[in-house]
Amino acid sequence: MRRGRVSDLLVTRREQRGRVITLSILGYLIAIALIYIYGINLLFYVALLYTLNSFLILLITLKYKISIHVAALSGVSTVLLFLVSEYFVIMYFVTALVAWARVKAKEHELSQVVSAYVFFALLTYLEINFISTDFHI
Repeated sequence: MRRGRVSDLLVTRREQRGRVITLSILGYLIAIALIYIYGINLLFYVALLYTLNSFLILLITLKYKISIHVAALSGVSTVLLFLVSEYFVIMYFVTALVAWARVKAKEHELSQVVSAYVFFALLTYLEINFISTDFHI
């Protein structure tokens, strides 16, 4: 904000989101490298999924203002539910609350939060099923 690269803390202008998402992807790539070096296989694949999903968010946000908050929480909720414990189903309710808050704050339209919620929950579920053959999850 100080240097004029983004207009506000929430990065509400879609055209300014690319830089922020790119920095997130860079962080994921660094995490992947460290996880790979230290040999934590499952965590490596989860970090890889987050990187892939962040890249997809970047591509989507070039044309459509999808809710990054909801997309990220939806993916994390799915990972926690299917890889950690069924008790994390509560995270889907937390995600719904965040989605509601984003609409209520007029940061997103309902279609933007619903599309993020459904697409990234389903995508993450499919990705988990793809990698689960290696880990017998």
